[in-house]
Parts: sequence; C-alpha cells; structure tokens
Amino acid sequence: SRSPIVHVLVKRTTKVKILPNSGNEFELSISAAETVESLKRRIELAEGIRAIEHRVVHNGRYLAETASLASYGVDEDSVLVLEPVGRSCSRLQGEDLELDGVDESLRNCVAMLQQAQAGFDVHMAPCLASAGTGGAYFLLGPRGEKVAVFKPEDEEPNAENNPRGFMSSPAVAIPGTSGASSASSSGEGLRKGTLPGEGASREFAAYILDHGNVAQVPPTAMVRLKQTSNKKFASVNDWQGTQGKRGSIQMFVPFDSDCEEMGISRFATREVHKIALLDIRLANTDRNGSNVLVRRHEDSGEYALVPIDHGYCLPGSLSDICFDWIYWPQANHPFDEELLAYIRDLDAERDLEKLELHGVRLRPECRLVFLACNALLKLGVSRGLTAYDIGAMMCRQTLQQSILEKMSHHSLKKLSKGRVQGTGKLQLHELEEHDLGDLYLKELEAQMRTYMDEVFGD
Repeated sequence: SRSPIVHVLVKRTTKVKILPNSGNEFELSISAAETVESLKRRIELAEGIRAIEHRVVHNGRYLAETASLASYGVDEDSVLVLEPVGRSCSRLQGEDLELDGVDESLRNCVAMLQQAQAGFDVHMAPCLASAGTGGAYFLLGPRGEKVAVFKPEDEEPNAENNPRGFMSSPAVAIPGTSGASSASSSGEGLRKGTLPGEGASREFAAYILDHGNVAQVPPTAMVRLKQTSNKKFASVNDWQGTQGKRGSIQMFVPFDSDCEEMGISRFATREVHKIALLDIRLANTDRNGSNVLVRRHEDSGEYALVPIDHGYCLPGSLSDICFDWIYWPQANHPFDEELLAYIRDLDAERDLEKLELHGVRLRPECRLVFLACNALLKLGVSRGLTAYDIGAMMCRQTLQQSILEKMSHHSLKKLSKGRVQGTGKLQLHELEEHDLGDLYLKELEAQMRTYMDEVFGD
C-alpha cells in the first residue's frame, strides 16, 4: 500500500507547517541546516508519527532523506489562486461553498477546484507535463496528489508564451474571445482550421457537448489562474495583481495505460464507439492512441476508455480531421440501439446554443464544420453506416482530399457561380458575409445523400 505522506512548508530558518495524513496540523522550529531525515525523526518524537512510514513532499516533489530543507529554496512570497470564469460559485473553499448560479457543467468540477486551491494554499506549485507541444500543468492537491490539468490559452502551440519553443509573433486577437487570447500573425495552429489560444475553450466545449457523459470526457471548466504576493493563504475573493492566465482545467484521471500501449483487441466495441461518436461530432483533428486513456475495472477486469486532449476539436476546416480508431476492428461493427437512440436525439443547433450559454462562441467556419459533421453522422446512421464508414469519409487516407472535403469543395464551387469572378471559389469563412451558410449545408447534405446512394445503396 502507498506510504502516508507529510507535507512541509519551510523558509530557510523558520517554523515549519506539518500537514499529516490525519489529525491536526502542527508546527516545528527548524534551522537552515535541518535535513529531511532529521525532520522526520523530530516529527516522530513530537507527534508519534512513525518516520519510516512517511515521505516528505514539497511542491509535489519527494525530498531526499539527506538533503537540507534550505537547499530546496522554498519561497513563501507567492500564492496561486483559481478563479472560475463566467457564471460560477463565489467561493471554492471551506464549508461556505455556494452553488447558487453555478453552471451545470461546473458543479462536477467544484471538488477538483477545491482540491487544487487547497494545494496552492500550501504551495504545491503547478508541474509542467513532460510530454506535449503546449503548456499543460498538473495541479496538485494538499497532499501532493495530481488533481487536475491546467492548460493556459497563452501557452498553446504557436501562442506567445508557449514553453516548448512553439511560438510565433507578433500576436493578434482571436475573434470571439474575451481578449485574453492571442494568435500568431499567421493565424494558424498546428492543425488546419485551428488558432492558437482556442484550444482551452475546445477542451471545455468537448465536455459541455458530451451529453450524459456518454464518452466520459473528464469534468472540465474554464478558469483564471492568478498569483498574489505576500499572502500565505489567499481566498478566491482576495485577488491582487494582473488578470492572470485564463485556460481550461480538467480533472486528472488515474489510468493504467493508453491505447498506444495496449492491444486494441481488449476494448469493448461500445467503448470504441463512444469515442468515435464524439470525434465525428466535433471533427477532431487529433485523435490518436496516446490521448485515449485506459482504465481497468478491478471487479470485472473490463477496460474503460477515457478521451482527453480535445484542444484541436471544432476546427474551421475539414482538411486535418484524423481518427486513429478507423483502423480498429470495433469501428466496423454496427452501433447498438442505445447509441443509435442517442444519435437520433442529437441537435447540432441546440448544441451551438448551449456552447454560447457557456461562453464559447465558435467562428462562423467552425460552426459550419460542426453542423456538416453532425449532418453526416445522422444521415450515415440512418443508412446503417458504421463508425468506420463515416470516419473514412471524413479522414484523408492519402495526401488527397477526403471524401467529405471533396463534397465541400463541390458545394462551395456551386455557390460561387455568379458570385466570384473567374475560376475562384468562396471559402468557408466567407459564407456568413454572403448569407450562404444554410445554402452551403443544404447543398453539402445533397452531396452526402448522392454519395451514400452510389456507394452503400438505398
């Protein structure tokens, strides 16, 4: 079993605050030369806590037994604070938690936010994840456990403060955001149709649109992370300084593996289908085995799949849609009746309204892509198509355009006649200004029907 953990907060020569696994906190006076080993012995003498059964943690890091506490250079001058963005609870700490006016989506995030705040209060610093192209930080609870993942808008790939070298400048404002986000001058993210700074809202949108948590997207919210000075304990109502970093926060999900590390034959068809439905609806441009976590149920031995990393969903282009699961055998199996009923009940227009109610306003071209992919899903399942059939129409198999891209190209070309000079054609982002969005979707759906009639029959 895991050893109990004791947390330490210390200056170079000061009193140290001890938060044991159980019982009340207490303080000990220490010198700058105190080692972790000697501290543990003194804790044992003072409180009867067995030193051998404990580890000392600072900022989520286990401290070496022989190291001096001063060598870790703990700084008490800063406290990190979380602020929910939008309609939310006014407090995230203690028994006075208020839920009136809290977004339905945020209710499932309250415990996570409380734990992250409690970690900040004892100086558990965010830890930059070792993998990935953007800034993704593990937020730690008061005992050093991972409780959430925070992804700042300004540290996404090609954003101005990306910590991994994926930066472009100068920055320009992203339409439809609060002004805290910025995009590179090229206006392009790492996937076509995406913009730097939009990924956090896409993470949030994936959770909002996972109706009934069918796909099991972990609870996600939009927050603002701030730093205050000279305050040992700061409340969420007690901020100072700058506007801080706005981004998404997602509950950390313990997992046994990911789909790249495990044979796909072990996964139930329903588990694969729930991921496929989400990806088709959101036009995911980055679904691969590494961003589907695997959790094994101890009782049944069955595996559950948990999708993460949805920052490249809801793009403004059909060019980069990518689903690794189309190569999995489960994708060729028919949808079960429960999922078919779920698909029939989907309403893409209502989904867009729900996103706006939660502060996520998509660019016009992103709205069109979302509506087009949902229309394809509904039409496809009405014809008995499988996840593979639909996914194969959306994803490029070679460098050539996908089937859905070709349909879109023909639809845009048809709408361009008499409106664009020469051989040029309208682009998705231009349709709104010409009030042609509905006509485009109508023409595109006609192309879908024709293709399905020819390939799959009546």
